[in-house]
Amino acid sequence: MTKHFLSVLSVCSVVLHAEPIDLPTTLRLAGANAIDVQLAQQKLEEARGNEEQRVLAFIPTLTVGVGYKNHQGAVQEVGGNVIDVSKQSYNLGGTASMDLNFGDAWYKRLAAKQQAEAASKSVEAQRLSTQAKAAAAYFELVRAQASVAVADEAVRISQDYGKQVANAVQAGVAFKGDALRVDVQTRRNQLDLERARGAVKQASVQLAAILRLDPSVELKAADGEPAVLKLTNATADAKSLTQKALTQRPEIAQQLAQLAAVRHERDAAVKGPWVPTFTAQVFAGGLDGGVNTSTRGLGDSEDYFVGLSWKIGAGGLFDKGRTRVAEAKVKQAELEEAKIKEAIVAEVVAAQEQVKTLAKEVEASREAVKAAEQNNKLTHERQEFAVGIVLETVLAEQELTKARLDYLNAVTAHNAAQYLFMKSLGTLR
Repeated sequence: MTKHFLSVLSVCSVVLHAEPIDLPTTLRLAGANAIDVQLAQQKLEEARGNEEQRVLAFIPTLTVGVGYKNHQGAVQEVGGNVIDVSKQSYNLGGTASMDLNFGDAWYKRLAAKQQAEAASKSVEAQRLSTQAKAAAAYFELVRAQASVAVADEAVRISQDYGKQVANAVQAGVAFKGDALRVDVQTRRNQLDLERARGAVKQASVQLAAILRLDPSVELKAADGEPAVLKLTNATADAKSLTQKALTQRPEIAQQLAQLAAVRHERDAAVKGPWVPTFTAQVFAGGLDGGVNTSTRGLGDSEDYFVGLSWKIGAGGLFDKGRTRVAEAKVKQAELEEAKIKEAIVAEVVAAQEQVKTLAKEVEASREAVKAAEQNNKLTHERQEFAVGIVLETVLAEQELTKARLDYLNAVTAHNAAQYLFMKSLGTLR
């Protein structure tokens, strides 16, 4: 990019009533404020809560309270006789109880732990995706601001040339239609300028939406001109890059944790039922009661019960349907892992090629700007005002503006592609 064009781009730094924002701030806010990231964080909290609940299955429950019982009328004795009885009783104390299906509880606790790990990696994946999206929106804001500078320069050039043609018409050395032709081009440039200013506001709103900022406050990118970034080595061996991505991408770690979770759930269905359910209950307190309204006084009372049991049937031993479902979920998770790996490899290769292609476009558009600036300069240096010369000048100005905008578009797309490339590798650092 020539020095003259860079000086033109400095105009875009003048944006009134705007809040400045730079790329590091954009990435930081996107990693914390974006609603998709916060949703992923809440799912992580849910998974951690589920894990904590699974731990509670190994802890006895304690109940403390008072109970009262009253019976009036017929009751059957142990020997079989039915008699009329009037009696009452009450108790005061606490009961500690546990009904632990150890096999099921153990494997489901392991599954819950892996699900929490998967949710944690999901937060990382969502943060990377959102930050790459926010970076692209920031680069679009930079491009839009620089486009205003290009459009403003186009208006200035055409206005200056219009004055020259008007003076030539007054001197009788140029055709009046030439002045009108230049005036039409100036008005078109002014229209493009207004559109460019509107595009800045739209880009600001889009970036604010991603960052969850007030969309009514116009953001101003700190970068006054779009600098060409080189964050990754796009010429590196594709095989090494894909291997790096498969090691670093949080989606892989997330899916591996999900796979481990469903395997533990399968173990709960297959192995869990063979582990007996442990049941224990202890009551300690006082008991009082008697016939009719008489009582004997509150006395110590204790009850103990311990047992082991196996469940046969639905949800227990020989439940083939439950086992079949668990095995199918494991197969699905394994296939999903393979699918994700294939998608990541394709994403890395495509992102690498995109960066290479856009780097060439940036270089080509840079040379096009230099050529267009030189052509515009030489065209304006010609003093004749024949119809053909005026048309050539107008076309030269149009080509210059187009070349500058093409350069901005190429740099913006290249920079955004750089971040997508880094995201495909599993890091933005």
